[in-house]
Amino acid sequence: MKTFKPPAVIKRVTIGASLLVLYVATCGQIGNAASYRDAVLALQPHAFWELNETGDPSSGTLEAVDSTGNGYSGIYGPTAYNAFYGILGPQPPTFGGFTTGQGAVQCSAGDPNSTVSLPPLNLSSEVVDTTIIMWIYPNDVPPADAGLFFDRSGGNSTCGFCFRNRNADGTATELGYNWNDNSSTWGWSSRLYPPLWKWSFAALVVETNRATIYLFYLDDNGRPVLLSAVNSGVTHRAYNWSGSSGRYIGRDPLNDQRIFPGIIDGVAIFNRALTSDEILGLFAAGVGVQGFAPMIGTQPQSYIVYNGARVTLAVTANGSSPLQYQWQLNGVNIDTLPNATNYIGINSNILTILSATSAEAGTYRVLASNPYGSAYSSPAILTIQPKALIGRWFTNDSLADISGFTPVGTHDAVPIGGMTYEFTNDVPAGKTGKSVLLSDGGSGFAITNSSVLDPGYTNTFDARINFAFSVVVWAKGWPGNWNPFVSKYGESGQGWQIRQAGDNNLEPCWTIRGTGGTLLQGRIAYGNPEDLIGAGFVLSSDTNNWHLYVGTYDAGTGERCLYVDGRLAAKELDNKVYNLATNSFLCIGARDNGGQNFGNWFVGQIYDVQIYNYALSYEEVLAIYGVNLPSISVEPNDVTVVEGVPARLRVTAAGTPPLSYQWQLNGTNIDLLPNATNFVGIDSNVLTILRVTASEVGRYRVVVTNLYGSVTSREVVVSIKPRTLVGRWFAGTPSWLMFLGSGRWELTTVM
Repeated sequence: MKTFKPPAVIKRVTIGASLLVLYVATCGQIGNAASYRDAVLALQPHAFWELNETGDPSSGTLEAVDSTGNGYSGIYGPTAYNAFYGILGPQPPTFGGFTTGQGAVQCSAGDPNSTVSLPPLNLSSEVVDTTIIMWIYPNDVPPADAGLFFDRSGGNSTCGFCFRNRNADGTATELGYNWNDNSSTWGWSSRLYPPLWKWSFAALVVETNRATIYLFYLDDNGRPVLLSAVNSGVTHRAYNWSGSSGRYIGRDPLNDQRIFPGIIDGVAIFNRALTSDEILGLFAAGVGVQGFAPMIGTQPQSYIVYNGARVTLAVTANGSSPLQYQWQLNGVNIDTLPNATNYIGINSNILTILSATSAEAGTYRVLASNPYGSAYSSPAILTIQPKALIGRWFTNDSLADISGFTPVGTHDAVPIGGMTYEFTNDVPAGKTGKSVLLSDGGSGFAITNSSVLDPGYTNTFDARINFAFSVVVWAKGWPGNWNPFVSKYGESGQGWQIRQAGDNNLEPCWTIRGTGGTLLQGRIAYGNPEDLIGAGFVLSSDTNNWHLYVGTYDAGTGERCLYVDGRLAAKELDNKVYNLATNSFLCIGARDNGGQNFGNWFVGQIYDVQIYNYALSYEEVLAIYGVNLPSISVEPNDVTVVEGVPARLRVTAAGTPPLSYQWQLNGTNIDLLPNATNFVGIDSNVLTILRVTASEVGRYRVVVTNLYGSVTSREVVVSIKPRTLVGRWFAGTPSWLMFLGSGRWELTTVM
């Protein structure tokens, strides 16, 4: 028999007469709303645990009944506290959608037996869309990664609604989630912090390429606080919530530190993505009202962008439908401005600036309104900067930044680690100056004033490239597992790095954290679009040659590209603004893992590292790589065949890509000939004649072209030889073959 544990002290808001008037004005009419229970069941959940049982959990057999009747009842742990011990859920009159005495479960920090275990839930293995809802009441600051509803069966079978990191002063923990154990999910920051000693309605809605977390509660004056955060551009895979490691309400079973220290009530899971109106309707039902005035859940972000950039400002407004929007610039409705045609979405939650110039610079905000009231977003400042090279190192025998950034010396390189390096005369072909050699496996460079921990910090490599940038590095050598050439952290959901792909240690990888993305070319590591890999560019064993790696990124266009030796190796679309790593130094040949925790060293040579505050074009990448005119290394050969059979001509060419090919017959482009359909590969390096006839006989050549010039192959001849008898034996006349030399034979009759 366990010792009785008093229920947590629940702070409630008492609604007096004067406050009630304010509350009605903010939330709409009180009464006539469905109860929370009825509202949940009306949406047809897959399972619904009200956690209202009054039996004693100490036996370890008390069921947490699934109110849907689908048979997914859970089991209270033997040290869980529930209504038997006086633990209550949300109570009227503050929460008019609950009955007086509504029970709940209280979990205890560090005690896995105080939670609720669930059976296999048998959700769809094909459909990603899932919604998890619950009411939570933290009695203490939840530990980082504490679980709320979790299944940790490993890999794609690890999914859950949880907390993530505590805030800077350790007084609150943000909500988060883990889906398929993808770092783009558990590494994402929602910045939604449930208050202590207060009931909050929390929901996670997962779709194929986005997830939304909702956090709704009443403040100390009884006014609704409606918050949400969206993680978009991330790939989620379906999970049936039936893994071998079990499912729990109140804990992540990875370890006993990941247990929620508080009370949970009204938990449900749906095998579809509930809409924002449905989520808000459930909160309204719990509170016992009809609707809510708008509240901005996700505020617009401030950006520093290059002149001409395409910029998107977005908000998420939570409030009862219908919601209306009006964007303003410097306090003026944008639709009244002379440059209004440069905007799309003036009256929606997403505003797009087609081409940002000085006329579009300034302070933006949006007014959201509905029948219950209105709310302004916080201001977002748009700053325009010229396109520029903002950092450049290692083209001579110094550690200085030679980009022209002012004041001079702001961003020079400093040795870190073993501080062993030397300058060499070995540079890429066609280049001048010196490279730097890192040979001891424990040395690299940090760039001064690139971390907020440096007293002279500037945001050159943080906020000023948060919207778009490019990184250029020449390297000879290959990093160790996942180690970088150049980095601004690039782990745990923050920063970026150009590095090697540690999933096979063979190919280069362009990692940016928090961007999401849709793969167009190349591949990604472990299903994570943050790690964009140059598939097929196997350079791990080619450590004796120089290679150029260029990573570009533009949140305005959504494009991220990785170029290797002037060729497009990988590309993504739909990239969003990435998460900064302000605590880490920009490093060359190393990585700052936060707080000057340097490591992940590169062994080899590095030359001409460059960083730009915009995405380089392909032509600019080619110019950095160096112009190589087309050349032909293997010429085509003459071909003689019998009439009616195929023939093939082949050329091998080199040069700065892209290369184009144009085959000609007797000086005329083959695609212009009447028999052009008898050819395959007219514009490739291999030309196939499907059936050689007199019309295809003649002199052939191919013209190879790139952006900088062209070269023509030697002419070769395609000819037809007659069909002849080349041997005959035992036909009644003694005969033999006489060899005449030069591959010629003659049939001779015996006389």
